[in-house]
Amino acid sequence: MSKRLAIFISILVTFVLIFSTGVYFYQSKIIIKSELNNQGKLVTNYNYESIDNFLQEIERITHLIYNNKKIHNYLKNNNLTIKVQLENLFLKYCKNIELIQAIRVVDIKGNIKIFMRECENLSGSKNFKKINLQNKAFFQKVQKLQKSEIIFSNFERGKLPETTEFCPAMIRTMIPYFDNNKKTGYLVVNFWGSKIGEVLDYLKENKGYSFIAEVNANNPDRDGIFLFHPNRYYEFANQFNTQYILDNIYSKKDVETIKNNKSGIIELKNKHNFLAFATVYPYNNTNQRWKICTVLKGSYFFKNINALRRNFLAVMLLGIFLSILTAAYLSKKLLSPLNEINKATTEYSTLRLH
Repeated sequence: MSKRLAIFISILVTFVLIFSTGVYFYQSKIIIKSELNNQGKLVTNYNYESIDNFLQEIERITHLIYNNKKIHNYLKNNNLTIKVQLENLFLKYCKNIELIQAIRVVDIKGNIKIFMRECENLSGSKNFKKINLQNKAFFQKVQKLQKSEIIFSNFERGKLPETTEFCPAMIRTMIPYFDNNKKTGYLVVNFWGSKIGEVLDYLKENKGYSFIAEVNANNPDRDGIFLFHPNRYYEFANQFNTQYILDNIYSKKDVETIKNNKSGIIELKNKHNFLAFATVYPYNNTNQRWKICTVLKGSYFFKNINALRRNFLAVMLLGIFLSILTAAYLSKKLLSPLNEINKATTEYSTLRLH
C-alpha cells in the first residue's frame, strides 16, 4: 500500500513539474518569436531607408553635375578650354564626394569626350584612346530616353576598357542632354557599390546579416542574383558563372514568398533562423526590383532559453528524485495510523487483547 502511494505521489509531482516547465518554455518561445519579428522589421526598415536615401543621394549628385551649363556648351561647341575646365571641376568632385567612382561626358555617337575615373583625368592624358559605349547595354538604355530624366544602370561589376578583369561593384546614373529638343549628348556617373554594403553591414556576425538580391522578370540571368552578401563569392552569379542565387540557397516556398510579397518575415525551417525582407524599386517598375533581406540567427536569440532549458532539466530531474524520497517518507507516515488500526483489529479478532 505504501509503495503504491509513493509511486502515485511521484508521478503526480513529475507531471506537475513537466507540465509547468513545458508551459513556461512555450510561452517564452512565443515571446522571443514576437521579439524576433519586431527586430526583423526594425532592421529591415532601417536598411530600406538607408538604400532609399543612397539612391536619392546619387540622384542629387547627378543633378548637381548635370545642371552645369558648361557641359551643355561643351557638347554643342566642343570647346577645348571648357573641356579642361570641366576636367578640373570633375577632379574636385571626385576628391570631395567619396561616392563618385567615375564621371563621363559622352557625345551623341557614344564617344567618351571627358573621362575622370578614381580621381584620375584620363581624357586629359596625351595617351587617351577613343572609347565608344554604343555596344554597352547600360548606354543603350539611356539612348532610348526622349527627355532629360535620370535612370539607373544595373548594379554590377564593371569591366575596365584596358583589362578583362572585373572592377568593384557599382551603379551608374545616366541622363541625356537636349538643345531645342535635339539630343546633344549624355552624362554618365559611376558610384561605388560598396557604399550600399556599408549601410547594410552593421549587424554583429553572431546576431545575423543582411543582403540584397535582385528579382528580374526581364532578364533570367539576373533573376535571384545577390547584389550584396557577407559571403562575397555569392555576389553576381551571372557575371562569375556560379550557382549562388536565391533559388539555390533557399527553399522554393521561401523564395516564392520573398518574390511575391512586398515585405514580410518568414521562419527558415532548416536552421530555425528568421528572414525579414522589404522591396526597393530603383527602376520604377515591378519587373526589376531589389529585395532587402535580413537574416536573424535563431541560435543567438534562443540561446538564453536553451540555457534555461538545460538548467530546468537538471532542476526537474533533481526535483523528481527528491519527490520520490519525499513520497516514500510521507506515505510511510500517512499510513502508519492505518497500520496501527489494522493491527489492533487483527488482535481483537483473535481475542489477543491486553
